[in-house]
Amino acid sequence: VTSTESKSQVERIEMLYQEGRLRDARLEVELRRRAQVQSSPEAVVDDDDVAAKWANENLANFGDELLSLLLLASQEAARLGQVEFSAEAVLLGFLASPGGIAVIRKALPHSLGDRDPVEIGRGAIEVVVQNEVLEAPSKQRGPDLPLTPTLRKMLEVVEAERARLGQDKATPAHLLLTLTGDYFAGGAVGALQELGVDPKQLRLVALASLGNFLASAQYDAEEWLLRRNTDSEAAALSRLVGQPMRGLGLAFATITDGLVERSVEAKLMLLAALAGEHLFLLGLPGTGKSLVARRLSKVCAGSFFERLLTRFSVPEEIFGPLSLQALEQDELRRKTRGYLPEADVAFIDEIFKANSSILNTLLMILNDRFFDNGELRTRVPLWCVVAASNELPDTDELDALYDRFLLRRCVRRISAEAITSFLRMALDKEEESEEVGPISIDSGGTAASALLSAASSAELRARARDVEFPEALLRVVSELREYLAEEAEPPYIVSDRRLGKAVRLIRVSAAAVGAPKVVEADLLLLRHMFWDRNPEQGELVAQWLFRRFLEDGFGQKAWTFLLEGLRKMLRTGLQGPALDAARRDLSTLRESATRALEAASRVAQDAPPQEQCAAVEGHDAALGRFFWLSADDRREMAVVGDRASQGAVALGELLVEASVLSKVANEEEAPRRQGLLAQVIGSQALSEVGGEAVRDEWGDPI
Repeated sequence: VTSTESKSQVERIEMLYQEGRLRDARLEVELRRRAQVQSSPEAVVDDDDVAAKWANENLANFGDELLSLLLLASQEAARLGQVEFSAEAVLLGFLASPGGIAVIRKALPHSLGDRDPVEIGRGAIEVVVQNEVLEAPSKQRGPDLPLTPTLRKMLEVVEAERARLGQDKATPAHLLLTLTGDYFAGGAVGALQELGVDPKQLRLVALASLGNFLASAQYDAEEWLLRRNTDSEAAALSRLVGQPMRGLGLAFATITDGLVERSVEAKLMLLAALAGEHLFLLGLPGTGKSLVARRLSKVCAGSFFERLLTRFSVPEEIFGPLSLQALEQDELRRKTRGYLPEADVAFIDEIFKANSSILNTLLMILNDRFFDNGELRTRVPLWCVVAASNELPDTDELDALYDRFLLRRCVRRISAEAITSFLRMALDKEEESEEVGPISIDSGGTAASALLSAASSAELRARARDVEFPEALLRVVSELREYLAEEAEPPYIVSDRRLGKAVRLIRVSAAAVGAPKVVEADLLLLRHMFWDRNPEQGELVAQWLFRRFLEDGFGQKAWTFLLEGLRKMLRTGLQGPALDAARRDLSTLRESATRALEAASRVAQDAPPQEQCAAVEGHDAALGRFFWLSADDRREMAVVGDRASQGAVALGELLVEASVLSKVANEEEAPRRQGLLAQVIGSQALSEVGGEAVRDEWGDPI
């Protein structure tokens, strides 16, 4: 054991020993004594009297009003049957003392019916205290309730708040600041929060009642942060609330009915149809690719075409036979009725079996929506094709065809967790038999006939032009493309055409769920568009996006390091150019940290809430802002949102501290500035260091 480790162990043992002595000390007696003899405190303190020594360090600067409030809270706790004076009972003293009521009433809502809001708040807190009594072990109660360790810690923090804000005496306002801090969140304050009381508003009321320079600076910083957060939350709500496209939920339910773990494939198929794009399904035989694809005919109005290709397939099977009547007139035309050139939606199985005689015509239909029939070039009504294959293309000739499918999905076998459900479903339902061939679904047919149509798809795409795609997210897409080309292994070059279509499809996906703006979570759809030979590239895309959304902690470590450096500089009593430089650095830090806070808040507020992440795949048909995401992606994005929320809280605290420090640093009068800095960051006042230090031309001490 090294000497450093030995010293650390000794310090830890001493800390535990002192903690044990404080736990056993009669601190409650000292609290009462301080309240009764505030006007004549004892001049000499016995070092062996742990309670008296603690009281001298922490209660000596407690004002009469605060001490009276604490005694009143202790009496209220005893009345409710507590055997220990807990931190949760302190608010009872607030709601029983005139000064506490005046502070609390300013933050309580006035829309709680005919009853007095203070009485309602008091009742809610009493319930919290009574629940503690029921859970606590039975003990014999003395004349004074012993202080719990948490309450002792709270009183120590109250004294620290008093010293930090530069008041001579601790008041109920300092206690309220402590109660509403992060360390003591929940409990009685949580009960008030359920009644509509915002703890942050309570803090502002407390700071406003103090009124000195540091309290005012703290008030301005926290009020700005609260106002910014309120505006940001309101803007986020407008981004996430909207009216989904009519029929979308029923179409999804129709496709996934009786299927297990095929909800992602169903969503991508619907999204392809709405965006006027094509979907490619890759998977082993027997994974249900054809079954899912055929169900597109159940929800899309118009004619449906299906064909299984082989190496021996001829163009007549896809585009229709040659017209004998046209041949008699020396014209080479096909009879296209009932074939791909006149279909609205189509399913082509084993598409990469297409030979060169089919390929060129198929490329024009898929990409340009034109078909050359003899001398005539006609526009085809086709708006979505689903293709399937057991294998990826193996020639450059087929690569061009592969690139026409914007959305790609690898269909895997049913997982071990869902296999029991699949087997039960297989026993309860006969194997589905899908009709193959031309199917006409008219608008006057079944209820499903009106779910989706080419017209509704075109209308949605037109409406999507009004959906905002933020510049910051466009930069993310651009950075992702660069990463895939230069850093990913194996590299993947995203073509300009695919890149443009990808962002348009993302915008359509937002419009389909009624969202006015694209958010970070929408970019996860890129995992189904930015992969080539290996489906695992899609997972690589998702993981890169998750990391990018968090922005390496939004620079929190950098801002903290910079702020600590500025603290050290200001502790030396900077003047002249050095002080001006520190002021500029503080201003720059606040601007940069504010931008980071906005980014963190946006990610946190635009992420799926945890309650929307409980559904497993295949049971998430409820429409919502994050309908297009898989259950796994929603859960991952919710975790990202939680981490971003934590980062936003930390950045907010840093900005409050930086704002107070900046206001102090901008104080022109040097002695006053140094005195304030002594309170804020522990620097020495000029009177304590014996006047001005010798400095160089930049203002730094020599």
